Amino acid sequence: MRVIHVNLTDFQGGAAKVAWTLMDRMNAEGHDVRIFAHDKSSNDSRVIPIPFFNIEWQQELFKQQSERGLFDLYSAALLRVLGDPLFAQADIVHLHCIYGGYFSFLLLPFLTAKPTVWTLHDSLAFTAGCLNTDLCSAWKDDLCAGCPMDKSDGKNPPQRVLMQSIKESIYKIVKFTAVCPSVWLEKQAKESIMKDQAIMMIHNGIDVEVFHPGNRGKLRAKLGLPINKKIIMSAAYGGLNNPFKGVSLLIDALKKLHDDYKDIILLNIGTYDNSVLEGLPTERIDIPFIYDSQLLSEYYAAADIFVSASTVENLSLTVCEASACGTPVVAFAVGGTPEIVVHQETGYIAKQGCSDDLACGIRYFLDDDYIRQCAGEAARKRIMDKFNARHMADEYMNLYQKMLNT
Repeated sequence: MRVIHVNLTDFQGGAAKVAWTLMDRMNAEGHDVRIFAHDKSSNDSRVIPIPFFNIEWQQELFKQQSERGLFDLYSAALLRVLGDPLFAQADIVHLHCIYGGYFSFLLLPFLTAKPTVWTLHDSLAFTAGCLNTDLCSAWKDDLCAGCPMDKSDGKNPPQRVLMQSIKESIYKIVKFTAVCPSVWLEKQAKESIMKDQAIMMIHNGIDVEVFHPGNRGKLRAKLGLPINKKIIMSAAYGGLNNPFKGVSLLIDALKKLHDDYKDIILLNIGTYDNSVLEGLPTERIDIPFIYDSQLLSEYYAAADIFVSASTVENLSLTVCEASACGTPVVAFAVGGTPEIVVHQETGYIAKQGCSDDLACGIRYFLDDDYIRQCAGEAARKRIMDKFNARHMADEYMNLYQKMLNT
């Protein structure tokens, strides 16, 4: 079977990890799988870069698109995919993240000339640039009209209704299978402008052989982390500089704990501008984002608690990875996170946007080593049973085969 994946990046972010996992596992079984990535950072020959065309007409199209408040229409980067012999030879085209300006909905009919799977890593395929789908229903009822993100005096405001109308029209003439990594997103997709497409759910999966528990003391000694401190870990691509990662809520929660827990340390991984943490009284260790999965696994396993203060999520791979390493997760009830974390069994689900409850969740595990240990063991088991990369790859391969047989 020949499969090509199309994504913004090849190695960075959750979507890239999913595409890479599928490529590795299918290659190991004798299939020919490649990734077309707008941003290529690896040296892997299986990845084909699809940068913007650095020519005058492309720049002029981008200028017109911006002036007219449009987006995701005028990039020609996907022509590199359509013109590549690998596209002609492909049995399946598998789309992933569409943000970053490289994607064009106008080229979607040409991509879907092949049997196409589209994994929705977020809601951008059926909204006009919005990720806060729990807080606004205009994407469902009114083509994103009156978006609260728009300023009345904004220059060249996004033409959200027009963009939704264009996308809705295109969805009526193309055919693909949309895969949602969470039940939460699946429900929304089935209520959206893509509701007439085939829509199903396949949970994201991680490699439980790489992400596994270890001896906390030995790992801390190896990594140079303090042995007798309580370590609260936070990690993400882009870290706490990402506006959706809830840095202010995390700071508020840690401030509430500071007087009672002098021995806690924030292990902050991935934040490139640590000035966002100024004013935090909690001692912290700052580490650049870790691309080595084995090393990242050791940091997860060395921590006492993993905290995800994200205010927007689909199905977080970092939450899955921490859980697989036996580290209980404290997170907000957003997106598919409650599908991963079982409240007070494998972790703690805090009320959305409530820093008091986030602090309560951290306290829940800091106060009782036995509860923390039991939650970590249960978290590991849940990931192995439901969010395993092998299960994910098998489900996708079964889907590919089913599509080719119909």
